[in-house]
Parts: sequence; C-alpha cells; structure tokens
Amino acid sequence: MEKRLKSIAVSIVIFAVLFGLMAPVQAQEPYVHPTYTVVGFVYDIDGKTPVDGVDVTVTDIDTGDSLSYTTIGGGYYAVVLGPMGTPSPVTEGDEIEIFATYDSGNKTNTTIITAGGEEDSPRFVELILQEGDTTPPYTSGHAPAKDAPSVPVDTNIVVHVMDDGDGVDIATIEMTVEGVEVMPVITGLSDDYTLTYDPPADFNYGQVVDVTIDASDLSSPANPMTQDAYSFTTEQDTILPVIHSVALNPPVVGPGDSILLTVNVTDNDEVDFVAVVGGATPPAYVTLTQSETNPDIWEGSITAKYEIDIHPVTVVADDLSGNRALDTSQSYEVREVVVKEFTIEFVAGYNMISLPVNDTSVKNASLLMDTLGKENCSEILNWNEDTESWDSFSQWTPPVLAFDIVGGKGYFVRMDNPVTVTFSGMGWESPFILSLVKGYNTIGIPVNDTSVTNASLLMDKIGKENCSEILNWNKDTESWDSFSQWTPPVLAFDIVGGDGYFVRMTKSADVTFIGEAWSD
Repeated sequence: MEKRLKSIAVSIVIFAVLFGLMAPVQAQEPYVHPTYTVVGFVYDIDGKTPVDGVDVTVTDIDTGDSLSYTTIGGGYYAVVLGPMGTPSPVTEGDEIEIFATYDSGNKTNTTIITAGGEEDSPRFVELILQEGDTTPPYTSGHAPAKDAPSVPVDTNIVVHVMDDGDGVDIATIEMTVEGVEVMPVITGLSDDYTLTYDPPADFNYGQVVDVTIDASDLSSPANPMTQDAYSFTTEQDTILPVIHSVALNPPVVGPGDSILLTVNVTDNDEVDFVAVVGGATPPAYVTLTQSETNPDIWEGSITAKYEIDIHPVTVVADDLSGNRALDTSQSYEVREVVVKEFTIEFVAGYNMISLPVNDTSVKNASLLMDTLGKENCSEILNWNEDTESWDSFSQWTPPVLAFDIVGGKGYFVRMDNPVTVTFSGMGWESPFILSLVKGYNTIGIPVNDTSVTNASLLMDKIGKENCSEILNWNKDTESWDSFSQWTPPVLAFDIVGGDGYFVRMTKSADVTFIGEAWSD
C-alpha cells in the first residue's frame, strides 16, 4: 500500500513538472529603474593615475536625457539618471553613453553600456582617457599647383582636403575663387575629400587667380585648419587678332573727301583697339568704333589725301594682351574732281530713276525729295531685296527714317507735278560692281558702259543662265516694258543713264560695269 501511494505521488510530481513545461510562459516586462546610477573612476592614458577635473557626461541614448559630473577625490565620478536627476527613467535595455573629456578635448573616452535589470544599479564603469584628435585638416594635390605659371584659361581647380584623425567635416568646407565663394563638386571619404571646381567662364589671359580653402575636422571640439590661401597665373595670350575684311566706301574719291572704313576682325580673347593709317594727316591715325550690334565690326571715316594718286591703307588691330595684327590689302584712289552734270526730266506720275552721278546733296531719300521739291514729289520708293518689298519715304516721313540713295540702284519716284532736275557730282567709280541677288532687283547703270546699250546686251552681260527678265517702266504708257530670254533682240528697249530697271534673277551674280561717267 505504501509503495502504491509513493508511485501515485511520483506520477503527480512528474505530471506537474510536464504541465509546467508545456504551459505558456508569461513575457516579463523590461525593468524600469526608479533611478539609475553610473559610478566609477577616470584614469590617465597610463591606466593607473586617477585624474580629477575630468568632465563626465552620461546620456541615455534612448531618451536623450543627460547629466554631467566633474571628477574629484582621485578621479571619482557619480551620475544619477531617472526622476531624481533627469525627467525620464532608465529602462532595462537602454543604451547609455559615457563621455569623458579632459585638457580641452585633447584627452577623451567614449564608452557605451546597456542598462540591465534591477540589480544593474549602481553600475560601476572604469574609464581610461585616450589621446584626442588635435591635428586639423590640411590640403594637398593642388591642380593647378600653387604659384603655377602659364595655366590654361579654361582650367578647372582641383584640391584635396585631408585629415589623419577623425576625418574632415564636409559641412565646414568652404572654397573661394577670386574672393567669391563657390560650390565645388566634392567626392571621396572624410579622410580625403576631392574638391573640383569648373568655372562657368574661362579666366582672362595673364590673370592671377586667388583661391582659398577652409575646413574643420569631426573631432569634438573641432580642429579648424589654417586657411589655405594660394594663387596661380593663367597663360599669356600670344595669338594675333584676325582681320577678315577691310572695306572702303567709296574707293575712288576726290582730294579731301571722306571715306568710310568697315573692318571685320575677331580674336580668341577680345579685340581692344582698331585703327587705320593712310588718310590725310593730322591725325596720324583714326581709331575705329566697335559696332553696337555686331562686336566683330569696327567702323570709322578717314579724310582722303590731297595728292592725286593711289594711296594704301593700313589697318591695325590689337587685342587685350597687346597682340597686333596688320592689314595692308586695301587702298583708295584720289582723282581730280571733275564735276559731271546730268539732267533728268520727271513727269507727273511714277518715274523710275537711278542717280547718274555721285551728287552728295542727295545722299538719302529726304534730301532727294528736298531737291525735287515737296510741292512736286509726294513719295520715293526703294525695293528692298532682303524683304522683297518696298520701303517708302513720303512727305510726312521723319528724315531720320530716310533710306540711302546710292549708285547702281533704281528708285520709284511719285511726282505730283513735272519737273526737270540737274544732278551734279563726280562720276561713279569704274569698274563698278553690282551684286544681284536671286529674285527681283532694282538697278541703274552707274557708268556709260557701251557694252550694254539695250536690254538684250544687258541680259547677255548678266548671263541668261542668271537673268530671266528685264523690266523698264514706260512713263508715257505708265506700264512695264518686258524683255525676257525669249524676246527677239530687235525688240530690246534702250538702256540709258538716269533710268532705273527691274531685273529678275534666277540666281545671284556679280556684274561689272566699265565706262565713263554719265553726263549731259
């Protein structure tokens, strides 16, 4: 009976044990410390000498609560976290950072512990100071090198900012170029950052470029580097300006006449000065003015010399570095002033004319209308080959808007009354080149070229492969007379001085006229 009772008791015990093992385990909540105390001693870097005056800061990383203590009495410190010292209690499992700093950060120690359960407070932590990072960042690998000469003007600026300790704080890197803060591209790691600055425009030739670099490291406290201030010098410009063209208008003049020069000149940097020598002196030279609409164009006028001869012209162009280009390809001819007179009879209605001689009193439409008389002339029309339309100047148009009246060009003149006008001046230069464009052109025969006395001969001179039709305004019938490629030569109308003509071109061509000046 006793054995049976013992067997039952053993069975009950085994069942109870098995039931306990199989029953669900209740999860235990992390322990919340009413207070959590961290105590210990701080030793110097030898690990043996206690150090007083060390600032020890204990921080609960999970709550952010923090308290500090300064060691006394042989390196002792004690910090209490929780309701007694900080707003939030320390919970089992919180990470606690203990940071000790001494000698202005030259010696430090950072230790992280994990808060345990109820038995973990007070927690004893011994700290041994370590040498801190006291070395600031520095620069290396300058490209261009410091004080480098003859650097290309399109250079980038590259420099390395390095640190052998905690690393460079990228947020503190500052770079200036020519006194202006710039934003370089920064690549690499904190021990070696590469700064690359690509300027938005090339530097000037011979420019001394000043650069500064500033940065601090990641240590606490941070170590700022001594500013790296250096410079380099860009290359000198040795490339001459290029004078593309020089135009003189007119190229044939009388003594003391004015000649307009137009010069097309470019430079790899910038043209600084353009002048011309070859006019009447004084002055010894005339400085040209840069066009406001095209920086490659420089214009100005010289006074022709008084000697009857062909006079060379020298154009001088300097760039900002003093490189000088010369052009001596052009000249002008001074001829005796032989005034020619040519009379045109204007009828009431439309007249198509050309200026037969270089009458300087009718240089533009306003002056021509004054010569004709506003009581006689109401409108002057100029065919614009660029826009393929008429430019109009009337009695009410401001003179400042008057278009030029030039040799070799035809104009429509609307007359209210008939009038006879005599034009006087030097004859147009011979040879005289007309540049005709594809489409309609209004022309006048600038000189008495005996090879083009009628429309058939004019078409031959222009070239039938270039010209398809020539039109003459008939003042008597107030209609156009046409001569085409298929018109018999016997029907060709005469070509005379002082008249204007419409020429229809199938392609552009330059036509040269040679002859004496027109005269009555």
